[in-house]
Amino acid sequence: MEIYFTDVNEWSEEDAYQSMLPFVPEARRERLSRCRSAADRARGLGAGLLLEYGLRKRGITLLQETAGYETAELKNGPYGKPCLQGGYGICFNLSHAGEYAAAVFAEHEAGIDIERIRTAKQGLADRFFTEAEAAYVRRCADGGEGDLAFTRIWTRKESCIKAAGEGMRLPLDSFDVLCDELTLPGKCAEGGVHAGAGYGFYTVRQPEGYVLSVCAERTDREDIVLRPVTCGAIREYLEGGG
Repeated sequence: MEIYFTDVNEWSEEDAYQSMLPFVPEARRERLSRCRSAADRARGLGAGLLLEYGLRKRGITLLQETAGYETAELKNGPYGKPCLQGGYGICFNLSHAGEYAAAVFAEHEAGIDIERIRTAKQGLADRFFTEAEAAYVRRCADGGEGDLAFTRIWTRKESCIKAAGEGMRLPLDSFDVLCDELTLPGKCAEGGVHAGAGYGFYTVRQPEGYVLSVCAERTDREDIVLRPVTCGAIREYLEGGG
């Protein structure tokens, strides 16, 4: 499993943004055209470029008539999770927040979430987390680590929901993410996870000021590779044809 993250600030500049638009599919370009701010466009473009970058590393592209690659198409699962038409044995997921975009590529279902370390809100923890998770945030707050604890749990829950592919149909307080392994409870809808499916978490405080979490089926921590990628490296790779 490979995890990429990149600082998207470069794509906030109009010339850089326009020069990289051809490397994402038309559907993403249309969504980006509706963004109201340069920062939102940069995050959306950065996520799309990471997806194309990661797929090309695996011999696949989302763009038509790209020499040397097999062209794939995206489809959405029953609750909107994007995946490759035909599968190709590749699962992916994207996230972005603040100045960063992130992507995960795996052989099994995976979800990723990146968040700037946010102020702990005990009221939200009490309402949406399990009792054990809310108590953990409270204890960490007493020791001055409440913000990190809250963000860690939040990103793990978001990554789990995305891995399951069911969105908010999976209640946040129905599963506990304090441990690195998880078996989801209950009967999940067609197209999502199955009851009893085993998942694992991987969480890091990277980049500086952020928390990044991945939830994936059959996670072997020894096989996880975290790869920071610069905008320049992405540009060079895509413009050079991989």
